[in-house]
Amino acid sequence: MVSNQGKLLGDPIEKALFEAYNWKYSTTGFEFSFSRFFYPWIEKVSNFGKAKARIVQLNPFQAELKRMSAVISYSEDEIHKDFRVVVKGAPETIGTLLKETPSNYEKVFRSFAKKGYRVLALAYKTIPDLQEIPRKEAETNLTFAGFILFDSPLKKDTKKQITILKDANYKIIMITGDSELTAASVNDQLDVSPKAHLFLNFAGTDQKTFAWFDDDGKKSHEFDAKALSTLQKEHTLCITGNVLKAFSDTARPTDITHLIKSSTVFARVSPSQKVYYYMIIH
Repeated sequence: MVSNQGKLLGDPIEKALFEAYNWKYSTTGFEFSFSRFFYPWIEKVSNFGKAKARIVQLNPFQAELKRMSAVISYSEDEIHKDFRVVVKGAPETIGTLLKETPSNYEKVFRSFAKKGYRVLALAYKTIPDLQEIPRKEAETNLTFAGFILFDSPLKKDTKKQITILKDANYKIIMITGDSELTAASVNDQLDVSPKAHLFLNFAGTDQKTFAWFDDDGKKSHEFDAKALSTLQKEHTLCITGNVLKAFSDTARPTDITHLIKSSTVFARVSPSQKVYYYMIIH
């Protein structure tokens, strides 16, 4: 996200978040940055004073990591300043990077995702001084800051267009970078496949065995490639990119193809995976 002649440009969600919290770009004050760019200050005036923040190192979003981070200089007044690593990303990913995870962490983010919200987790840590930090080191031992929810209502005619395609005997599938629970909720809103959802996930810690789980995360069926044809008649089958990748590492090519063609919702999918799925389905 950048400011060009006073106008914010960039990802709509980033812009909405920035403006909702009343941050403003400042055109003054440049300092040394470890990155190639000199990021401008952003400022926020409130009843508590004037807060300022500036990115000094940016680790961009990567689909494989499902997160992004930045090292920032932050001050809430003209006297006190500290340096922080701030991170945002998929809740299931951020949860593994926290030094202490709240007991209801997973329950809370799953409950919002099941309602169709796009859920991001926020975390941070304070560092002693301004320094360039390797990304892997920066994004560990974090303190949980909270979840942020985004709601993107469906366009008025979307469901109508889906119905037209279904009536013409087209198979409707969903491929998205959002979570499987959010995608399943949208699937229900559009009446794409009005059957109970099943989510393929790891059955053990070795990530080499698989099972089907319901919306509440309870195991429903052991995975059996021979049962896919029957299972898809009774359920909407949902898969995430990382699970399908792990499955593809050990499964027979025919089972991989059968699984993909039997599924309706593909979530947490990277751009390269989207092309791969399309080629198989098509």
